[in-house]
This record gives sequence, C-alpha cells and structure tokens, in this order.
Amino acid sequence: MKHQNLQQPDGLGFSKCGKWLATANHGGGSVTIFRRLASSRPFYGPEPAATIKDVDFRYPHSVAFTPAGHLMVTNAGANYLNIYRITDRWFAKKPLVEPVMKLIVNDESVFLTVNAKNKMEGGPKGLAIHGKELAVCSPEFGIMIYRYREH
Repeated sequence: MKHQNLQQPDGLGFSKCGKWLATANHGGGSVTIFRRLASSRPFYGPEPAATIKDVDFRYPHSVAFTPAGHLMVTNAGANYLNIYRITDRWFAKKPLVEPVMKLIVNDESVFLTVNAKNKMEGGPKGLAIHGKELAVCSPEFGIMIYRYREH
C-alpha cells in the first residue's frame, strides 16, 4: 500500500478488532489510520480513514492499540508518548480521533542528554501491549513495563 500520507513510515499496528491499521510516519510527523475494507480479507485503504497531525509529535516512531481500542504513539525526539481514543461513528466516513493524554516516560534530564546528541534518537521508541501491560523501549532506559487501566 502506498499513499502520499505515508512519509517514511516507521511503525505500524493493527487494532485488536482488525478494523484499523495505524502507521507512524517518521518523516511526515503524523499517524495515518486506515480502515479495513472487507471483514474477511486483509485489505485496507486506499484512502486513510484519519490522519493525526498533533503539534506534540516530533518523529512518530511506533504505534500500538490497547485491547479497548486506544492508540498509543511514541515519538523519537520527545520524552513522552501520546494516547488517543478512536471512535467509529455511524454514517460518518471518518472516525473521531480524540487525544486522551500525554505520558512522560523518563527523567527529563536523562532524556535531554541523549537527545542533545541526536534530535531523532532520544525518547521512547518501540511499544508492545499485552492485556493491561505496556512495554516501552528507549535508548535512555532500555525497557520499562507499565501496568495501566483504561476508562
């Protein structure tokens, strides 16, 4: 799949239900969300269902959906990850995308030391979700595992 919104895609993830495929666009400073076209076949797109262009994005790196459908996005070059609620709306072509929170993941002084050497290397990178556990990796701290609650 190719689309002009996919600018240096760096990470991607399926929602648990399989309806959404999200891509982190490192070069475009955005996240693109595609909708599954047919429930029995793995086809998405060709046009994005939504594109998130958050002013807080630096270099979106990794995306992951929680079991309840929240989308988490890491940003290389930033000391946080962003969390969004994706809500499909009846009779609407595009889902509602709402920011839920921004989560600081490391000590700011440690982040600044790494990020000063390369603006695209500091901050959280990879994400993995299993049940209510979130694993985040970063050059500053290696791997951290968090437990979380969804509302």
